[in-house]
Amino acid sequence: MELTQIDVVTMYERGLASCVLYCVAEQPVKLGRWKTADILRGARDIGTYRRGWNTLETYGVLGSFSRKDLVAMIDHLLSLGMLERTLNGTLELTDDGRRYLRGELEIEYYLKGLLNVGTNVSDSAMHLAERLDEFRVRTAQQEGKRSYLVLPGATLMEIACRQPRDLSELSEIRGMGDRKIELYGEGVMALLDDWRKELKGGSKRGKKRKGGRKKGVPRQ
Repeated sequence: MELTQIDVVTMYERGLASCVLYCVAEQPVKLGRWKTADILRGARDIGTYRRGWNTLETYGVLGSFSRKDLVAMIDHLLSLGMLERTLNGTLELTDDGRRYLRGELEIEYYLKGLLNVGTNVSDSAMHLAERLDEFRVRTAQQEGKRSYLVLPGATLMEIACRQPRDLSELSEIRGMGDRKIELYGEGVMALLDDWRKELKGGSKRGKKRKGGRKKGVPRQ
C-alpha cells in the first residue's frame, strides 16, 4: 500500500482519535474530560492507582502529550458528535463514536497545534511510515491488542519524519514515553537502522550505474 499525503494526515489523526475514544469506551465508571486525559497521560497519583485506572489498556498510551492538549482533543471529539457529556459532566461514546471505532465511519480531524508534523511529507518518510505501520500491526497481533495502542498514528508519523538516530532522540517524540521506549524502543530503532542501510545501499548502486560506463564507449 502506497501512502499519499492525505493518507499520512488521516493516519496520525485517526490514531489519536481512536485512543481517546477507546479510553472512554473501556472505563468501568465513566469519567470527565480531565480524568480521561489523566488516564491517557498515565497519571501516577494515588487516586489513579486506588481506582485501578492504571490497569486500563489505554493507560499512558499518550503519555507524551500535555493534559491541556488531550482535553482539547476530547473537546474536538465532543464537537464532532463522537462523544457526549452527561448531565453530571462524564463522557460517553455516541453511536457515531462506536461506528468510528469499528471502522465504519471516516471523519476528517483538524488537530491544529497538537502535532509537530505538517502535510509536506517526503516520499522517503511516507515509505518509512508504511514500514513502521507494518511493525506496529505485527507487534499488536503478537500482544493481542489494537495497533494504535502500540504506536499512535501521530507518534508513528513523527518518527517517520524525524527519523531519530538513537533512543535519546526517540524519547523526544511525543507518544514515546518511558514505557513505550522500554517496550518498543529497540524494535523501532532496529527498523530505522535497517531502513538507513537499505537507503545507503540503494544510493551506492545508483552511483555505480551512473558512472559505470561512458556513453558511446563499448563494454570491454
